[in-house]
Amino acid sequence: MSTSVFLVLVLALLVTGEAEPATEFMEASDGGTASLPCNLTPVVTPDKISVVLWYKGVDESPIYKYDLRGSQPVRWADSSLQNRFFLRILDDNRAAMSISPTRLGDEQMFHCRVDFLKSPTRMTRVNLTIIAPARVNSESYDEIIAILSGHFAPRTSEMVCRFKFYRRSQQPEALLVSSRNFVIWKKIDVLAGPWRQ
Repeated sequence: MSTSVFLVLVLALLVTGEAEPATEFMEASDGGTASLPCNLTPVVTPDKISVVLWYKGVDESPIYKYDLRGSQPVRWADSSLQNRFFLRILDDNRAAMSISPTRLGDEQMFHCRVDFLKSPTRMTRVNLTIIAPARVNSESYDEIIAILSGHFAPRTSEMVCRFKFYRRSQQPEALLVSSRNFVIWKKIDVLAGPWRQ
Protein backbone atom coordinates (compact mmCIF):
# COMPACT_ATOMS: atom_id res chain seq x y z
CA MET A 1 0.00 0.00 0.00
CA SER A 2 1.38 3.37 -0.92
CA THR A 3 1.98 6.14 1.60
CA SER A 4 -0.64 8.44 0.03
CA VAL A 5 -3.38 5.77 0.30
CA PHE A 6 -2.43 5.14 3.93
CA LEU A 7 -2.61 8.87 4.73
CA VAL A 8 -6.04 9.13 3.07
CA LEU A 9 -7.31 6.24 5.24
CA VAL A 10 -5.92 7.83 8.41
CA LEU A 11 -7.50 11.17 7.54
CA ALA A 12 -10.83 9.48 6.82
CA LEU A 13 -10.73 7.83 10.25
CA LEU A 14 -9.90 11.15 11.91
CA VAL A 15 -12.78 12.89 10.16
CA THR A 16 -15.39 10.19 10.91
CA GLY A 17 -14.17 9.66 14.45
CA GLU A 18 -13.95 5.87 14.45
CA ALA A 19 -13.96 2.88 12.20
CA GLU A 20 -16.81 0.36 12.19
CA PRO A 21 -18.24 0.41 15.73
CA ALA A 22 -18.05 -2.81 17.71
CA THR A 23 -21.28 -4.65 18.40
CA GLU A 24 -22.41 -5.19 21.98
CA PHE A 25 -24.42 -8.36 22.67
CA MET A 26 -27.16 -8.21 25.30
CA GLU A 27 -29.73 -10.75 26.47
CA ALA A 28 -33.00 -10.31 28.33
CA SER A 29 -35.85 -12.62 29.25
CA ASP A 30 -39.29 -12.22 27.72
CA GLY A 31 -41.24 -9.93 30.03
CA GLY A 32 -38.08 -8.81 31.87
CA THR A 33 -35.92 -5.70 31.62
CA ALA A 34 -33.18 -5.05 29.06
CA SER A 35 -30.43 -2.45 29.47
CA LEU A 36 -28.75 -1.42 26.22
CA PRO A 37 -25.44 0.47 26.60
CA CYS A 38 -24.55 3.65 24.74
CA ASN A 39 -21.10 5.27 24.63
CA LEU A 40 -21.24 9.03 25.27
CA THR A 41 -17.48 9.67 25.24
CA PRO A 42 -16.50 12.53 22.89
CA VAL A 43 -13.38 12.28 20.72
CA VAL A 44 -12.53 15.97 21.24
CA THR A 45 -12.50 17.14 24.86
CA PRO A 46 -13.99 19.19 26.31
CA ASP A 47 -17.20 18.71 24.38
CA LYS A 48 -20.93 18.51 25.02
CA ILE A 49 -23.62 16.18 23.75
CA SER A 50 -26.06 17.73 21.32
CA VAL A 51 -28.54 14.86 20.81
CA VAL A 52 -28.79 11.10 21.46
CA LEU A 53 -30.80 9.09 18.94
CA TRP A 54 -31.81 5.41 19.10
CA TYR A 55 -32.69 3.37 16.02
CA LYS A 56 -34.21 -0.11 15.85
CA GLY A 57 -33.30 -2.56 13.09
CA VAL A 58 -32.85 -0.96 9.69
CA ASP A 59 -35.33 1.88 10.28
CA GLU A 60 -34.03 5.24 9.10
CA SER A 61 -36.15 7.25 11.52
CA PRO A 62 -35.28 7.22 15.23
CA ILE A 63 -37.48 5.49 17.78
CA TYR A 64 -36.15 7.56 20.70
CA LYS A 65 -34.58 11.01 20.95
CA TYR A 66 -32.88 12.78 23.86
CA ASP A 67 -32.26 16.36 22.75
CA LEU A 68 -29.91 18.60 24.78
CA ARG A 69 -29.78 21.55 22.37
CA GLY A 70 -32.27 23.69 24.32
CA SER A 71 -32.19 25.00 27.88
CA GLN A 72 -33.84 21.79 29.17
CA PRO A 73 -33.38 18.20 27.88
CA VAL A 74 -36.28 17.01 25.72
CA ARG A 75 -37.23 13.33 25.47
CA TRP A 76 -39.28 11.94 22.62
CA ALA A 77 -40.29 8.32 22.00
CA ASP A 78 -42.16 6.75 19.12
CA SER A 79 -45.76 5.95 20.07
CA SER A 80 -45.30 2.28 19.07
CA LEU A 81 -42.91 1.83 22.05
CA GLN A 82 -45.83 2.24 24.48
CA ASN A 83 -43.72 3.94 27.20
CA ARG A 84 -41.55 0.82 27.59
CA PHE A 85 -38.29 2.56 26.56
CA PHE A 86 -36.43 5.07 28.73
CA LEU A 87 -32.90 6.48 28.37
CA ARG A 88 -30.88 6.74 31.59
CA ILE A 89 -27.72 8.85 31.64
CA LEU A 90 -25.35 6.93 33.95
CA ASP A 91 -22.41 9.35 33.90
CA ASP A 92 -20.56 11.67 31.49
CA ASN A 93 -19.42 8.72 29.33
CA ARG A 94 -22.24 6.18 29.54
CA ALA A 95 -25.98 5.89 29.04
CA ALA A 96 -28.35 2.91 28.97
CA MET A 97 -31.63 2.41 27.17
CA SER A 98 -33.98 0.52 29.49
CA ILE A 99 -36.72 -1.59 27.93
CA SER A 100 -39.33 -2.91 30.34
CA PRO A 101 -41.16 -5.16 29.89
CA THR A 102 -39.38 -6.75 26.95
CA ARG A 103 -41.25 -8.57 24.21
CA LEU A 104 -40.21 -11.12 21.60
CA GLY A 105 -40.55 -8.40 18.93
CA ASP A 106 -37.80 -6.39 20.66
CA GLU A 107 -35.17 -8.86 19.46
CA GLN A 108 -33.32 -6.62 17.00
CA MET A 109 -30.11 -4.78 16.30
CA PHE A 110 -30.29 -1.36 18.00
CA HIS A 111 -28.13 1.66 17.12
CA CYS A 112 -27.31 4.51 19.47
CA ARG A 113 -26.15 7.67 17.71
CA VAL A 114 -24.60 10.49 19.73
CA ASP A 115 -24.05 13.89 18.09
CA PHE A 116 -21.66 16.35 19.79
CA LEU A 117 -21.05 20.07 19.38
CA LYS A 118 -17.43 19.58 18.18
CA SER A 119 -16.63 15.85 18.06
CA PRO A 120 -17.67 13.52 15.26
CA THR A 121 -20.77 11.40 15.68
CA ARG A 122 -20.34 8.27 17.81
CA MET A 123 -22.31 5.08 17.08
CA THR A 124 -22.93 2.12 19.39
CA ARG A 125 -24.52 -1.06 18.02
CA VAL A 126 -26.32 -3.42 20.38
CA ASN A 127 -27.68 -6.80 19.34
CA LEU A 128 -30.54 -7.68 21.71
CA THR A 129 -31.58 -11.31 22.11
CA ILE A 130 -34.83 -12.11 23.90
CA ILE A 131 -34.86 -15.43 25.72
CA ALA A 132 -38.29 -17.01 26.04
CA PRO A 133 -39.38 -20.38 27.40
CA ALA A 134 -41.05 -22.82 25.05
CA ARG A 135 -44.78 -22.31 24.80
CA VAL A 136 -47.29 -24.85 26.09
CA ASN A 137 -48.01 -27.61 23.53
CA SER A 138 -45.05 -26.58 21.38
CA GLU A 139 -43.75 -30.19 21.53
CA SER A 140 -45.52 -33.51 21.53
CA TYR A 141 -45.35 -36.01 24.39
CA ASP A 142 -42.92 -38.24 22.44
CA GLU A 143 -40.62 -35.27 21.74
CA ILE A 144 -40.56 -34.35 25.44
CA ILE A 145 -39.76 -37.99 26.42
CA ALA A 146 -36.94 -38.06 23.83
CA ILE A 147 -35.48 -34.79 25.17
CA LEU A 148 -35.69 -35.91 28.81
CA SER A 149 -34.29 -39.40 28.18
CA GLY A 150 -31.36 -37.90 26.27
CA HIS A 151 -30.71 -35.39 29.03
CA PHE A 152 -31.05 -37.58 32.11
CA ALA A 153 -30.12 -40.91 30.46
CA PRO A 154 -31.79 -43.09 33.11
CA ARG A 155 -30.22 -46.51 33.63
CA THR A 156 -30.86 -49.55 35.73
CA SER A 157 -29.73 -48.84 39.28
CA GLU A 158 -27.80 -51.30 41.40
CA MET A 159 -28.01 -51.37 45.16
CA VAL A 160 -25.23 -53.04 47.09
CA CYS A 161 -25.41 -54.01 50.74
CA ARG A 162 -22.32 -55.36 52.45
CA PHE A 163 -22.64 -57.38 55.62
CA LYS A 164 -19.91 -58.70 57.87
CA PHE A 165 -20.86 -61.52 60.23
CA TYR A 166 -19.02 -62.43 63.39
CA ARG A 167 -19.27 -65.46 65.65
CA ARG A 168 -21.85 -65.24 68.41
CA SER A 169 -19.43 -66.16 71.08
CA GLN A 170 -16.93 -63.50 70.13
CA GLN A 171 -16.12 -60.90 72.80
CA PRO A 172 -16.04 -57.20 71.70
CA GLU A 173 -12.31 -56.85 72.39
CA ALA A 174 -11.40 -60.21 70.84
CA LEU A 175 -9.61 -60.24 67.51
CA LEU A 176 -11.37 -62.25 64.85
CA VAL A 177 -9.02 -64.17 62.63
CA SER A 178 -11.53 -65.13 60.01
CA SER A 179 -14.84 -63.58 59.20
CA ARG A 180 -17.17 -64.06 56.34
CA ASN A 181 -18.19 -61.26 54.00
CA PHE A 182 -21.46 -61.47 52.15
CA VAL A 183 -22.46 -59.10 49.37
CA ILE A 184 -26.06 -58.93 48.22
CA TRP A 185 -26.77 -57.40 44.84
CA LYS A 186 -30.22 -56.29 43.82
CA LYS A 187 -31.05 -54.70 40.48
CA ILE A 188 -33.86 -52.20 40.27
CA ASP A 189 -35.19 -51.21 36.88
CA VAL A 190 -36.24 -47.58 37.24
CA LEU A 191 -37.73 -47.56 33.76
CA ALA A 192 -40.16 -50.39 34.51
CA GLY A 193 -43.50 -49.26 35.78
CA PRO A 194 -47.10 -48.80 34.80
CA TRP A 195 -46.29 -45.59 32.91
CA ARG A 196 -43.81 -47.34 30.56
CA GLN A 197 -45.10 -50.07 28.24
